[in-house]
Amino acid sequence: MTITVVDFWSLFSYNGTKQNGCTGIQLSHGRARRWWEQPKRGKQPMKLSRKADYALRAVRHLSTLPKGKLGSINSIAAAESIPREFLAKILKDLTRGGILVSFQGVTGGYRLARPAKDISFLDVIESIEGPIHINLCTEPNGCGCDQVDDCQMHDFWVAQENQFKKSLGRHTFGRYARARR
Repeated sequence: MTITVVDFWSLFSYNGTKQNGCTGIQLSHGRARRWWEQPKRGKQPMKLSRKADYALRAVRHLSTLPKGKLGSINSIAAAESIPREFLAKILKDLTRGGILVSFQGVTGGYRLARPAKDISFLDVIESIEGPIHINLCTEPNGCGCDQVDDCQMHDFWVAQENQFKKSLGRHTFGRYARARR
């Protein structure tokens, strides 16, 4: 590893290396890149975490299994292309959240804790991520803004969050259970 002194402005661009913004020293495994050499990051969309995405895929997979059949970590990981170790943590969270039931032993595995038609996308996401808040303003303690009573954006964010949650709550895994018949 080399320590390279970089110019001040290059500290404002991300280049995937550890930076110390106070001293202008950049730790890197090669030559320091100038800001114009940095990879373009572009705008990133709002998106679910990888963990929530994998959780939804795992629950969908389990909802397609015949009644009474258990899904093993290995079978779910292989079918859904999810890293096994990460899936094990996700399934543990889903079990704690009341979405799945786990069975120990050689013939053990996982199954849905209730009928697929009663498990919504919102249930799964919130069991993995916690309550959904699309803006700091909608969190229980608020954003700490001193304009809370007067905030012109608060009502907008609350309405958007409610609409998003309602949409996720309407979509259940029952459609996948019907597809298996």
